[in-house]
Amino acid sequence: MKKFCWIFLLLLAAGCASQEKYAQMLSNYVGFDEEELISRMGPPDSVYELNKSTKYLTYKRAQNYYNPPSATTHFWGNTAYTDFHGGYEQRLWCNTTFTMKSGRVTDYRFEGNNCLAK
Repeated sequence: MKKFCWIFLLLLAAGCASQEKYAQMLSNYVGFDEEELISRMGPPDSVYELNKSTKYLTYKRAQNYYNPPSATTHFWGNTAYTDFHGGYEQRLWCNTTFTMKSGRVTDYRFEGNNCLAK
């Protein structure tokens, strides 16, 4: 029963978060100056300066998620058989890059399997 509750909660949480909402959240930063962006997002993980007026600020987020194994027991007469399923680790990550032109956010892009917002 506990396993069912955890799965239900994970599915519910996943249903509320989406890449569309993440893109919508990022679109709010367009027009911010660098100081405003950093005050909201924190210091970037990397900065690439293309020329005097264009730079790219990249934020990286990563974590490992462990899906614990589960067991199903079947009875056949007086004998019980148990099957084990699952038990794997998954890397969740998201890289978000903001394009800064003349000190202002003009664009953004993101990639990864965990670029989600509620």
